[in-house]
Amino acid sequence: MVKGNKQRGMWLTSALLILIVVYSLSTLQFIYTSSREPEGLMNLYVLGTTILGLIQLIGLILVFKWKKLGAYLYIAVNLTSIVIGFITSSHFILAAIMNMLVSLIILGILYFLICPMWNSME
Repeated sequence: MVKGNKQRGMWLTSALLILIVVYSLSTLQFIYTSSREPEGLMNLYVLGTTILGLIQLIGLILVFKWKKLGAYLYIAVNLTSIVIGFITSSHFILAAIMNMLVSLIILGILYFLICPMWNSME
C-alpha cells in the first residue's frame, strides 16, 4: 500500500531522468548502428543486448512511477548484463571489469537514493 505523502527528492528525480534519457539515447543509437550492419538486428547478441537495454529502461520508468517492480527489474538486468559481459568479452576482460564497476556504482547510487522512499512505493 502506498503511504501518504510521496516526495521523490531532487537527487533521485535528477538521477532517474538522466538515466532514462541516457538509456533511451544509447538504445536508439545501438539499434541504429546495428541495423546498418549485414546481419543487422537478427544477430542474437544484438537482439539480446537491445532487449536488456529496453528492460532496464522500463525498470527506470517504473521506479519513476513509484513501482518496486522497476527496482527489481533494473537490478536483475544489471546483474545479468554483468555476467553476460564477462562471458562474451573474454578477450577484452578490462572492458568487462569497467562495465561491472560502472554498473555497480550506478546500482549503489540508486540504492542510496531509493532506500528512504522504499516504503512509499507500491
